[in-house]
Amino acid sequence: MTTKLLYFNAFICKNGLKTNYPIEVFLDDMMTKKTAVTRYKDLKSGSYTMNKMRPPEQEKETKNRIVWVGKYREKKPFQGLKRSDVVNPIPGDVFEPATFLFIPGSQLVVMEYNHVGCKDKGLCDYFNSFLRNSDGLNEDEPRWSFELAALKDKKGFDLVEASDQIKSIQIEFLTTSSYLPELVKEEAENKTLIEELIGDTVNVATKVGANVTTLTLKQSRYKNKMKVNLLTSMLAALDLNSEGIISVKVSFINKNTRKMEYIDLKHDGLASDFILEDDNSNGFEYLASNISEFYYGIGNKKGYNHHTKFPLTAVDSKVDIFL
Repeated sequence: MTTKLLYFNAFICKNGLKTNYPIEVFLDDMMTKKTAVTRYKDLKSGSYTMNKMRPPEQEKETKNRIVWVGKYREKKPFQGLKRSDVVNPIPGDVFEPATFLFIPGSQLVVMEYNHVGCKDKGLCDYFNSFLRNSDGLNEDEPRWSFELAALKDKKGFDLVEASDQIKSIQIEFLTTSSYLPELVKEEAENKTLIEELIGDTVNVATKVGANVTTLTLKQSRYKNKMKVNLLTSMLAALDLNSEGIISVKVSFINKNTRKMEYIDLKHDGLASDFILEDDNSNGFEYLASNISEFYYGIGNKKGYNHHTKFPLTAVDSKVDIFL
């Protein structure tokens, strides 16, 4: 198994404006002032907790923090014994962790990607559940929020939109009904059409008990071209930040090179790296050490100065941002 890394700029925001509030203060307060019970959250997007953080003295920079944020599975798998008929329920709750390296000096977070664990949207939902941003605050009190901005490598959707020929589209998403309203943008053009396609596919998947659903549209060798404008507007309607969408794979003719290209709109276009190829080790200390060593080694500190493109509002690090 290979570990995939994604890169984001991370900010604590005040009334929607990005600030220089030190994220390490937030993380330290989470681990030292909250208990395991109060760190656990049941949210619309799932059940989460942050349960591990490396001692700061182990990090490459004094402000750096490496934490484990995990999501609990709603539907548990079974444990078995190979080459036997033994299959038993797993007794405990199934915890799917992801490792996050926070580098506050560059407003950066390096995220271990786990498609069934805590991802970027889940991390935002989880952290925001602790911040003073609810409707119960007085009108003159500031609203605090945690925000991630993905680092991009390629144009992604722009290449598909410029194409004059799309060969196939394959959308893979979780069948779980609670995710369906989040798969499509509320204000999207052709919202009804993509919802109809997804809804019909989900109905079949639900009846047969499939947890993951795949919707495929493909051009036959002997038929006319598919309608590119309609297809791209459908793709634009998808909320790629939704945790319910696993992948959106498109094959198309690149208008500039006239060559066939393949892209996953969910992930391609994001700055990424791959480490620990064919390595199944998954302990927190092991992953934390390897992610940090990679980033400061052959990873060449990707995105280290990217945060300078964002204007930041100065705030006092001693201000109480927690609920």
